[in-house]
Amino acid sequence: MLLFKNMLDVINYLDSSNENKNFIYGTQNFHHIWEALVDSVYGEKDKEKFYPKVYWKLKNGKSYSQDKFNSLRPDTIMITNRGKPGQKIFVIDSKYYRYGATKNPNHLPDSSSVVKQIAYAQYIENTNNKIPDDVQKNLNPQKIYNAFIMPSDNQLPQNIGYSSADYVFPQTDTEPVSSYSKIHGILLDIKQLMFRHIPRDKEAIITLSNLIEQGC
Repeated sequence: MLLFKNMLDVINYLDSSNENKNFIYGTQNFHHIWEALVDSVYGEKDKEKFYPKVYWKLKNGKSYSQDKFNSLRPDTIMITNRGKPGQKIFVIDSKYYRYGATKNPNHLPDSSSVVKQIAYAQYIENTNNKIPDDVQKNLNPQKIYNAFIMPSDNQLPQNIGYSSADYVFPQTDTEPVSSYSKIHGILLDIKQLMFRHIPRDKEAIITLSNLIEQGC
């Protein structure tokens, strides 16, 4: 997380003086920073144990499941009350979608992203799959939630609505069968998240979980 600290040092330096400065800083790969920042603040350390595995079986009798294609990888797994009766699981995608800056619906997550989020949640819901024992023992399918986390310049987190797919939540229905069938769209302020960066921030996790649940 040294990169986050260095970026904040630059911002603080620029804010500390009224002198005019012609100074440019940036990166062409901020989407990687955004994903890592969200995962650090909200995510479980063992998220790889929640990855669905895929494989190939060929006609020649050989099977393949190399690392390069053996997993679908959700960006973040957030859990409240882990290993306890009130446990809730949140599957989070924090790709650097531009909607928070443009408010253009074309910049919202696309259909492939929506379907992947549903697949991640369905994998966790299936009791035959291997997820950590403490989570499995307290698994409640109605307490699995889905969210897209998108960067913005709003000071307060905002739930902008949800996306879904007709095969799990037809538009003619009023309520989904599964809570994860709604993938909630959440805007988080980039600068606020960077300044407040605390790994596994309990207060931030509670705020985000409440915001997602309120949209259900």
